[in-house]
Amino acid sequence: MGAAIDAHRKFEAHQLSTQAMLRATGNAAGQTEASLERLARSLGDELSTSRAAVTEMLRVRSVSGATFDAAMQAAKDLAATGFGDLSSAARAVGRALTNPAQGLAALEAAGIRFSHQQKTVIQNLHETGRAAESQQVTLGVLTDQIGGLGAMRDGSLNSAYTALGNALQRSGEQFGGAIVPTTRLVSVVQALATALDTINDFRLSPEVDLFLKMIVGVPLAGSVAMVARAIIPVEDPKARMRERQMRQAVDIAASFEGMRRQHEGYEAVIAGIEKEHRALKQTNLE
Repeated sequence: MGAAIDAHRKFEAHQLSTQAMLRATGNAAGQTEASLERLARSLGDELSTSRAAVTEMLRVRSVSGATFDAAMQAAKDLAATGFGDLSSAARAVGRALTNPAQGLAALEAAGIRFSHQQKTVIQNLHETGRAAESQQVTLGVLTDQIGGLGAMRDGSLNSAYTALGNALQRSGEQFGGAIVPTTRLVSVVQALATALDTINDFRLSPEVDLFLKMIVGVPLAGSVAMVARAIIPVEDPKARMRERQMRQAVDIAASFEGMRRQHEGYEAVIAGIEKEHRALKQTNLE
């Protein structure tokens, strides 16, 4: 369960980041969250890497529509030449499309050849407000020289393992996404954090350190209860309310322990699949 929840947590963070980026750029790329996810999955790299690369290209406001997809394909081909990872390749292609004066020089340093005439045409189109045409010329040169290199990797054994890893990652994301609302995990964790902060706000007795040493290995609910009993009552008009919050903390912790045990079976299934994946990979390497 823990692995699935963590996978969902990271995917949720990526989704929120993508939504914020689309909003901040005024959706200049002409893409949607769903289309960006499809594009990332089509690139054939590790899913997290592909998503990060798509986000890099999303920062380039003047690349949109079909040109956006073509630029990501060019980045995939460029990465296949050994230029760097997919994200750095996407950054380099994006720079070449939006700032030819600097971007083309960086691509040339990586081995891409632009003739003097091609660079002049690209720069002139860019400076006269015909950015879309300038980008098409740049992408055309990239296609002529490195087009298809990325696709050559798609039929390899490494690519097959990457696809399997991506499928496992998506399974974890979806499974975690189903667990979180079912168990009301967000509210549980938030309530637990609030309860523990309440504990932190109390004046503690000198014996607390001893209690903390004693509770190593004790279930969470028991730990919270023991710490709660170690607190010296203080003159505080809100003492009774805090006492109720303390009891709630114990109850919440106990509930959380129960949910963890309830979903251990699901976590074991995912762990088993991952173990089989590693064993199969090791067998093929040998």
